[in-house]
Amino acid sequence: MALAREHGINKTARTLGLKYDSLKKHLDATPPAASGRGKVEPEFIELLPQEMMPLSLECTIELEDGRGGKMRMHMKGASLADLASLACRLRGSRP
Repeated sequence: MALAREHGINKTARTLGLKYDSLKKHLDATPPAASGRGKVEPEFIELLPQEMMPLSLECTIELEDGRGGKMRMHMKGASLADLASLACRLRGSRP
């Protein structure tokens, strides 16, 4: 949300491959965050319907913790369900 507030909804949506209307709804429903307060958690993940996605995906996932540790994973042949499950596990929740 901070990116959209700083750089504008249209530019952020285009750059991140998000739907403008979805991002605008989330931005309108979220109060501006006070600067310097705790860590920022993602507020939503947009998943496209299966018919709009290829059967297998190729992507790179980059993670960074609060101490500056970084990890990069490159995945080939993952399904949308695999990526959604991985995202839930990385966030510490159940799919």
